Amino acid sequence: NTYTLERLVHEGRHGALFEAKQIRLGYRCLVRLISVDPAQRKPLLAALSLQAQLLHPGLCPVVDTMQLSDDLLLMATPFLVGQDLSQRVAGQGKLSLSEGMAVLRTTAGALHALHQKGLCHGSVSGQNLLIVGFDDVAVDGALGGGQANQRVVLLDSGLYLAQKEKASAADDQAALGKLIEDHVSDLSPALRTVLASAQNPSVSKR
Repeated sequence: NTYTLERLVHEGRHGALFEAKQIRLGYRCLVRLISVDPAQRKPLLAALSLQAQLLHPGLCPVVDTMQLSDDLLLMATPFLVGQDLSQRVAGQGKLSLSEGMAVLRTTAGALHALHQKGLCHGSVSGQNLLIVGFDDVAVDGALGGGQANQRVVLLDSGLYLAQKEKASAADDQAALGKLIEDHVSDLSPALRTVLASAQNPSVSKR
């Protein structure tokens, strides 16, 4: 009797995601019901516990977990209003270079915070980078085109652990390099070289 599930938002390989309401305090949130390999329950909960201790503006925090059964876990996160990067690009075209660099800086910082704790994201893509608005005394955000302040938030960190999938910091780095290459226009040759190296770390170390 902690949450009221109000609307199914999405259903995929990491379970069903619902818009929900926390009953006691009345705030809106997102609740994900995750199918978990029983052998992976402890590693996943340990990773989510470490994530909950991270304070980074580019990471969506975990605010609650509940074990519903041996193979079903509830995970609650804040309800953020926005559109994911893939939706943004589909509707408005590729990001400008300045917008892309804003996404790159924030996402790289969020991944660095995870990696410093020995964690990985495991699935960096345009679908789990959410562009959200925020209030400030000045409007200068690159993503808002000078009309609004916007930032990116990385969602669903570590869910690969639920099903014994593999991931590494190098995988996250490669995925971020590809994401910027695919979603940003006007990349210089030098920057394309850097992104290619990020996607092939073994080559860049030679």
